[in-house]
Amino acid sequence: MVLIVDDCEEDREVYCRYLRASTYCRDYRYQVVTAESAEEGFKVCHQQQFDLVLLDYDLPDANGLEFLSQWQSLHGPACAVIMLTAYGNEAVAVKALRQGAQDYLVKQSLTPESLHHAIQIAFEQVQLRLQLYQSQERQRLIATSALRIRDSLDLDQILATSVSEIRQLLKSDRVVVYRLLTDTALQVLAESVAPGFPAALEIVSPQPLWPTALAQHLQQRPAQGLLEIQDVSTAPLDPEEQDLLAVLQVQSLLGLPIQVEKAGQSQVWGTLMVHQCQSQRSWSDPEKKVLEELCVHLAIAIQQSELLTQTQCALLKEQELNQFKSHIVATVSHEYRTPITSILASAATLERHGPRLEVSKQQRLLHLIMQQARHLRQLVDDMLVVNQVELGQIQFKPFPIDLEHFLRSLIEEYSMLAEVSHGFDLEIQGDCSHFWGDIGLLKQIFGNIISNALKYSNQPSPVQIRMGGDEIGVTIQVRDQGIGIPPVDLAQVFQSFSRGSNVDSIPGTGLGLSIAKACTALHQGTIALDSELGHYTAVTVWLPKQHRPGLAA
Repeated sequence: MVLIVDDCEEDREVYCRYLRASTYCRDYRYQVVTAESAEEGFKVCHQQQFDLVLLDYDLPDANGLEFLSQWQSLHGPACAVIMLTAYGNEAVAVKALRQGAQDYLVKQSLTPESLHHAIQIAFEQVQLRLQLYQSQERQRLIATSALRIRDSLDLDQILATSVSEIRQLLKSDRVVVYRLLTDTALQVLAESVAPGFPAALEIVSPQPLWPTALAQHLQQRPAQGLLEIQDVSTAPLDPEEQDLLAVLQVQSLLGLPIQVEKAGQSQVWGTLMVHQCQSQRSWSDPEKKVLEELCVHLAIAIQQSELLTQTQCALLKEQELNQFKSHIVATVSHEYRTPITSILASAATLERHGPRLEVSKQQRLLHLIMQQARHLRQLVDDMLVVNQVELGQIQFKPFPIDLEHFLRSLIEEYSMLAEVSHGFDLEIQGDCSHFWGDIGLLKQIFGNIISNALKYSNQPSPVQIRMGGDEIGVTIQVRDQGIGIPPVDLAQVFQSFSRGSNVDSIPGTGLGLSIAKACTALHQGTIALDSELGHYTAVTVWLPKQHRPGLAA
């Protein structure tokens, strides 16, 4: 489309004749619109787009430079302009070229050949200038988008910003970020979708997994980079995936693996997917370059976010460890005071009055010393175990164990304690043989549970122990008839240093159940507690018969 702006009708006709000259018009077919003045020229340019303007320098209502200046402000570099004048003027020519004209021709020396040659050169210049402008604009938009993407350290915000920015830059219908969970499963994490098209998050939810050949393809193609499918309906995809893409109305897609550095190696974290839904689309090389560059910025932002999360977790762990150490110091100082006071008082009495005391009195004092010493030893053992748990230093060493013999030995050990007047009711059912476990950890589990049952139940009520087994595992329940646990405290009973609010003056550290839970987890088992205030507490432990390496908690 060509606009001729010239007040001379004869000149306009000459230009039209030259443009239609068949000898020089093989490459272009011109549609010509004419205007006699600058005002008329601007009026018609608002009605349609032009590829070329042949502009007379001397117009009745403005000179060509004024027209050119306004034209450039309206149309930018997308339209070629050739200025024509009746008399050559070098200064005017320089100004015209500086203001954006592609050429400056003198009317008297104009020929069809020179005009077509000038037009061809002008189109090439405009095309190059337009490519440069588009490249600069893309780089500006990429830089702006990259700053927005990397402006946040929150992963959800990073992903939301990325899909929005990329969809706007590529003028696509949908952009989705998938997380690669396994070699064959993708999870939708974020998307930006144009109005009128379904949202992948709504369709895929509540099952966010997308089993797909595409996931395998992206996992295997980091070196190849972009994956482009111009016609989804004919692509070699799984039927399930074809159905899902049909529901999403996807006709063409562009995918790129998101790669992050972990332990010095590049790994596929997920994929960035661009969907075209309104019609099929072939993306240009510059558009693909935009996606590649923004995908790099997205990967960096993801990595920074994950590093921040790891740092925050490490800091939180350090704070929890410091708090844990403070708990240990406070517990030790509190729990040690009473036993040490009793030991010192009993020892002092024996030292001063020992020979004059009755034998029974001496025995009671010695028993008190031994009882409190055992309590201190147990306290130290508990502290060491829970510290190892916190530091992840407990090792699991399974061996074949006769659980019935183990329980009977443990019951006998507690029955021999002078302060224990409870009875034990042991019942065994099912197949409890062929069990593998760590004898030391099992003593921690059931020693703490039985100790609590004895401590918090009224004498001489019996402690019930039930064990049952099958081919998969063994269930052991320890049930007392004691004070029970208030419902408000049940959610915290397995936390370190947590005790029921109704224990009153009963001594304890609040570590027993947390140790039992940690040792149960190392066996890949489960532990649960049921209690009724004032009536009973039952702790049930399930342990698999054979430990599976690599799955310990």
